[in-house]
Amino acid sequence: MIKMIQEHLGESKRCCAYSLVSGTLMIPLTMILTGHSLEWGILWFGAFIIVPIGLYILGQSDEVAVAANSLNILKEPGTYLNWATHCHTPAALCLMLAAIWPPGSALSIVFALPYLGLCGAIALYGLLRVWKMGIKDVPEFSISAGCMFIAVGGGWTFLRYADIRPMHFDNMIVLLTGVHFHYAGFALPILAGLGARLLKRPDRHNVLIGMVVLGIPAVAVGITAGKSAPTVEAFAAVFMALSGTLVAIQQFHLVKALNNSYARILTLTSGCFLILGMALAFLYGLRSFSPMLQMKLPISLMIPTHGLFNSLGFAMPALLAWILEMEDDSHSKDQ
Repeated sequence: MIKMIQEHLGESKRCCAYSLVSGTLMIPLTMILTGHSLEWGILWFGAFIIVPIGLYILGQSDEVAVAANSLNILKEPGTYLNWATHCHTPAALCLMLAAIWPPGSALSIVFALPYLGLCGAIALYGLLRVWKMGIKDVPEFSISAGCMFIAVGGGWTFLRYADIRPMHFDNMIVLLTGVHFHYAGFALPILAGLGARLLKRPDRHNVLIGMVVLGIPAVAVGITAGKSAPTVEAFAAVFMALSGTLVAIQQFHLVKALNNSYARILTLTSGCFLILGMALAFLYGLRSFSPMLQMKLPISLMIPTHGLFNSLGFAMPALLAWILEMEDDSHSKDQ
């Protein structure tokens, strides 16, 4: 059984590596050839690089737990995670190829469909995780919630490719909602759950995870309320910013608990960038009440600052830190 798990983890690692290499090459190339702007690049970075790293980490931690019979209830849901891991690269490639054609065209819609299905499979894994484990184990529930939220990110991404604008939202809002749920929806709760699992301080982390899981849909409600209810939008943004700041503090506590020195550096870096990103989100949420903030902090400035802080500054190093730490743990166990 353990040998089979190790062989599966080797395949998952190769799938993750393929996605990293192909994504690093394809994202800038596609942006140059198609003329797409930075927000599209951040979306593709989440779809092509953040998601497969997250899947690999989930596969490694959950499959090892199954092999040790400590979380054997995850054996059946793991089938959907395995499928998603192995199908990710072609689905992400199709998503980028869909950008060749104008949004709303038949080919754009057809090529965007595989990634929507991939997100659905990941969400199904998260749903089955909750069904098998319940919600009492808060760190595991946070990980499951991250898996389920990616379906929202995949759904809004598909809407942008299909040129569908729910409630007459601007195309930019549709796209950025898809981006938001790749990072705040997928990466943030998974990283919060992994951190809480390692630190084992339920008195502190239960509140943190509750705020993160509630804050993500709260932002969606705030976006929907929009101009008609700026107070709701501001409250949602501030609540999400505070939730993210708590996760950044958790990252700082994790530095002491990690064994790999490079993982500690990456975790510290991710926490610093997350605080910067959340500070901008806090100010942006209050822009309806301040003409100065409306002028000084437009969406065109938030994309290259807040967007890059959360993607390249927070999510990427935080996830890479977990890979390094897990590799260290596996080597020490082999010895």
